[in-house]
Amino acid sequence: MRFNISIILIIITIIALPFMVGINKIFFGFEYEDAFVSSFVASQDNPLDYSDNYRTQGCHKLIDNKCYIKKTYTGHYITYSLFLKIWDKIFKINPYYLHRIGNLILYVFTVIFSVFIIKSKRPRSDLNNLIYFFILLSTSIPSIYVLNSSLIENISISINILTIVFIYIESFERRSLNKVIIIILLSISIIIKRENLIMLPLLALILRYNDLKKKEIILSFSFLIISQTIINPFYTEFIEAEQLEKATFSIDYLIFQLPQYLKTFISYNGFLNFSLALIILTRPTLKTFYFIALFFAFIILYSFHYRSQYAIEDHSISLFETYRYMTNTTPLLLGAMLFSKNRELLTMKALMLFIFIFSYVNSYIKMEDFINEEIRNYHLINERIEDSIKLEENALIIDNFVLVTLLNLKHKKNIDVLQYENRNLSRIDTFKYAKIYLINRFKLIDTSSITKRGILLKKIPHFSIDKTDVYEITIKEKDPL
Repeated sequence: MRFNISIILIIITIIALPFMVGINKIFFGFEYEDAFVSSFVASQDNPLDYSDNYRTQGCHKLIDNKCYIKKTYTGHYITYSLFLKIWDKIFKINPYYLHRIGNLILYVFTVIFSVFIIKSKRPRSDLNNLIYFFILLSTSIPSIYVLNSSLIENISISINILTIVFIYIESFERRSLNKVIIIILLSISIIIKRENLIMLPLLALILRYNDLKKKEIILSFSFLIISQTIINPFYTEFIEAEQLEKATFSIDYLIFQLPQYLKTFISYNGFLNFSLALIILTRPTLKTFYFIALFFAFIILYSFHYRSQYAIEDHSISLFETYRYMTNTTPLLLGAMLFSKNRELLTMKALMLFIFIFSYVNSYIKMEDFINEEIRNYHLINERIEDSIKLEENALIIDNFVLVTLLNLKHKKNIDVLQYENRNLSRIDTFKYAKIYLINRFKLIDTSSITKRGILLKKIPHFSIDKTDVYEITIKEKDPL
């Protein structure tokens, strides 16, 4: 097995490209609080203290550095947080950068292992389609966004890529060991993200009736079934439906979400380069269409499921809000590419090179905007507030995105933190605190309903920015919390 120098340089470039954007800046993903919960849990001394039924938990009431009220993020399994904790234990990384180091290690392993295993199993393979896929992933704005964030899609897409690679290997090697590995990888994929249940039809590509009689296959399926029985993915749907007071799956969601998800693959700020690559660089086979069909089934599944409470209220989602979910579907496009034939025309490859360069330049600019927006709306605000608090003062920060404040605490001052809830404001012990701040991120709090209850809000202009207001609170009635 030999690699020429050009392949090695391409692999190094592929790995480096996504992580060169804002390398020295703070970025979690700024998508609601989902982007912060995995890093928050991983930064705790014992992540399992913030786990309930394998789901992650955040803290909604921190008093004297002790959490008194926790909230379960039902849609987020703790797998990714435990993965990040491994690197926290080894390197003692600042929570700001923990997920980036973890994602980089994961991506390095995924790219190098995928190339190495296919080349070792099939030395004459030209690796073109595999290399094209990783170039596409490393130059597209949605996937660059995910790779730099602390979203669980990072570990999900890596496991799914490895699954597709082993399915490709099994197509010409035919070994029980490959089938066991594929079943185990699919089991892990579903343990990471319940939506990955849609990947199970891939087993139809590798299993025959006689395989189901083999002991190793039965044991592998036992792991899959037992793990899902323990985790119970449907528990999440019951809890979320109860919280929303609406169904989590609905054709109403499909009507406004599906067009936007599909738009991601025809937008230059989305995955247009993937669509063009499939058309320009590959000639489909029967298995290609199987992966494409499953890819569209995945998108339809996402479309039926509610995106967020805000999406339900607005009956719309933005292109940006499709990024994380559509990135999670891309391993199926790898399957479509691996099982396709190459088009060898030099002009087509030259065209794709131009598309790759344009896509990356555009992605770099967009990511810089995303990073700067997160810093302005999240971290800079907290930095200014904490700098204003003296060492001898007790302060309370009330935040409608409480995990942002918790991750930004330097724990050098006496600061308590509370998730915003209207009913709790008049019950705060004002004698304890020299300063009480309210952070209204993205102006989602109706402040008029607060002032009607005799609570005074004084806006602090030099802390506030265009999308987020910061207030100092004065409460007339002083009933202890």
